[in-house]
Amino acid sequence: MRDVRELAGVVRDFLAGCRDPVLEEPGEELYSLARDCHSLEESGGRLALRVWDERRTLTRRILRVAGRSRARLDLRVEHFGKREGALTLLDRAAVSNYACAGRCARQSFSERFRRMLFRQFPGAPVTRLSSEPDLAHSLSPVFPRALLESAGSALAAIAAPPGSAHPEGILTFGLIWLDYLRRRGLKIRTLALFVPEGREGALRLRAIQLNSNAVTCRIFAYSGSGEQSLDFCDSGNVDTRLERERIFPELPQATPEKRMEAGILNAIETLDARLRPDPVYCQAATFAAGQRGIMDILAVDRSGRLTIVELKASEDIHLPLQALDYWIRVKWHLDRGELQARGYFPRVELRREPPRLILAAPALQFHPANETILRFFHPTIEVVRVGLSPDLRVMFRM
Repeated sequence: MRDVRELAGVVRDFLAGCRDPVLEEPGEELYSLARDCHSLEESGGRLALRVWDERRTLTRRILRVAGRSRARLDLRVEHFGKREGALTLLDRAAVSNYACAGRCARQSFSERFRRMLFRQFPGAPVTRLSSEPDLAHSLSPVFPRALLESAGSALAAIAAPPGSAHPEGILTFGLIWLDYLRRRGLKIRTLALFVPEGREGALRLRAIQLNSNAVTCRIFAYSGSGEQSLDFCDSGNVDTRLERERIFPELPQATPEKRMEAGILNAIETLDARLRPDPVYCQAATFAAGQRGIMDILAVDRSGRLTIVELKASEDIHLPLQALDYWIRVKWHLDRGELQARGYFPRVELRREPPRLILAAPALQFHPANETILRFFHPTIEVVRVGLSPDLRVMFRM
């Protein structure tokens, strides 16, 4: 297609038929092609496409159409230095492009992640980087992962993309990635985690409680202006509060977890014979790092030591670290003598030892990766897994 006007007409017609047009170029984040952030300019027998957003500008000379369909237009373009390359226009709203747009977004962020790694670890080349799923090894496509190697040393890294609904989940998959690499003979101690700026609070609280002999975490908060290395060793300022809600369980509700909760509360000693049947608090609200969590059961044993019971009715890869969130918050209030001041456990002399943690789920519903994550916990965190039968009998305790 040699005529510039004809070429421009093809591009304009395609964009006019899109509900959510975007531009994809390999190695870059997607650009929106909303009406007020792009232009198509004909000059001197050339057709130039300019696209911009709050922090980037892209200009490409369009050479020809390489392929087209209703929701996709493949173009060949000229880069600086007269190098030829590929560029694709997509209608992100088209069902046929859902998987493609997701893959493009993952690939684009992976390349951004590569640049972050180059800036933060200039002497350690990236020898492996992937955002592809690996279900057999519980490696998520949501968080791109990397391996850096230099002079006989290695480092594992993982990143949470902007807009992640739960960026704190990066630690689960980061530890799984670290373990995966170690199982392949690599001697790796350091795990670098990159999260969007402002979303690092919960991640920092979790990382503090890991065993430093098992892993050394480095956390970086990134934004459009770069990355900042965080000091997470100081846990002295935990923004958290605990609100007393209810002591007795509600009637069993439709969800399996509610039925489990009610059954356990009626016979909590089945989980551990040392636990007092009363008082027991369920679904106590906790707040920390700007997030609200629900702790399933807070109990105390006959010696006065607190016990947190986290219940799951189905397999959950994040179970250990979700439970750790609650443990962190309860311990914070215990250390400051605030629980009984708020009406918890009246007439019980609470011990100052860290709370015990019980993870309870149907016997066949513990995710295989849970054991891997627990091996990274600090040894002062006592964790017991309890497998339950359908009628809530204990099948195993480990």
